[in-house]
Amino acid sequence: MNIMVHPIMRSLGRAIFLWCFLISTVSCAFRDSLPESQPAVTDSAREPQPSPVSATGHLTTPTVPTPTSTISFTSTSTFTRTSMPPIATPIPDSRFLALVSKQDGQTAIQIADVVGAGLTLLASDNKDAFSPQWSPDGLRLAYLSGPNRLGPLEIVVLSSDGKQAAHPVKFNQLWSFDWSPDSSQIAISGVKEPNGRWDVHIVDIEAEVVSNLLPDYEYELFDLAWSLDGAHIAVATSLEKKTGSPDDIFITRHILLLNLKAASKVILDRGLPVVGQLHWSAPGDYLLANADPLIGGGPYRVPTDGSSSQPIDVGGTSGQNVPITNSALSPDGRFILYVIPKTSSTSGDELYIASTDGKAPKLLSPDGIRVLFPAWSPDSQQVAFMAVAAGAEAATSGELFVVKMDGSQLRSVASDMALTTVSWRP
Repeated sequence: MNIMVHPIMRSLGRAIFLWCFLISTVSCAFRDSLPESQPAVTDSAREPQPSPVSATGHLTTPTVPTPTSTISFTSTSTFTRTSMPPIATPIPDSRFLALVSKQDGQTAIQIADVVGAGLTLLASDNKDAFSPQWSPDGLRLAYLSGPNRLGPLEIVVLSSDGKQAAHPVKFNQLWSFDWSPDSSQIAISGVKEPNGRWDVHIVDIEAEVVSNLLPDYEYELFDLAWSLDGAHIAVATSLEKKTGSPDDIFITRHILLLNLKAASKVILDRGLPVVGQLHWSAPGDYLLANADPLIGGGPYRVPTDGSSSQPIDVGGTSGQNVPITNSALSPDGRFILYVIPKTSSTSGDELYIASTDGKAPKLLSPDGIRVLFPAWSPDSQQVAFMAVAAGAEAATSGELFVVKMDGSQLRSVASDMALTTVSWRP
């Protein structure tokens, strides 16, 4: 059957055919002009992709670095802040403690496991040992060795397997030492040679080189602390003044702030009654320092910008002449640890934590003990301390306790330990 097409419809059909042909030609020309390496977008590429999975089965998500701060200043106490990239640090497990034991005249550096409550011998020493201190990376342990705490003393550095990591360095007198944040150096306040001057010495562990920062300093030096950014060292020092007869001597103490990059020093709050126990805040904006317990004691907040220091009213004790000792700032910067010695020799001490403004104090220690050398765990969740029975003034050994920061899970970890500081392994 023949189908007759109207002439108008035939003309319209030709127009539609020509229009489609034109569109197809332009599209092909545009596609051909694209680079050959341009990938086509598929439907699956438009869908949300799952987070990558590590070999251990844990999800790994990208992290955005958070800038940290470092403080630089001149001798006129002018401070500026500059941005620097963060330094990767291991997550602390807060499980192992270094401490000292002494039996039958032999001194041993022991590692206590606060979870398994066991002791592992790290090294032995035929002299007395004091003040073990782990490096920030947890790979080395430094301690003091000598006939007694008055000196002469050697600073001994061990690797984590107990082997000697460097030759011991001898000092005629040594008050305090602290690791650099990168674990490569140790700062020491002491007298290197007999009849020498007090100085801040820097021991380079790898190069085994000792340098000094204050060759012409005239006064005694006490506790020191290395800032967390590695740029500064704070050290407590004294100024002796005579006001009449030779017996009329009083000592004022202040904090000397050393800028290692600018090779300059600044005195913070001259005349502050600081004994020592210096602790840097993480941002570096202030130091926590402990005042002389003979004049009331207690922690002070010492700004590093040169402004006036302020006592921290821990538990409402400000102005009551309470001899507070052993103040320490938690690693996360949120809490203060401190000890209130009791006047009665049989009532023992009280170990507290409080917020950094001194409020909400909480008692951590049991009755009837003297609290010695309390130390925060790296994760700020536990406190370790040595203890002896109240009234045992002649005690030469003590018991190591660990307690949660909320006061729970008080437990004995080791007994018959030497009465010296303990150090958590990072």
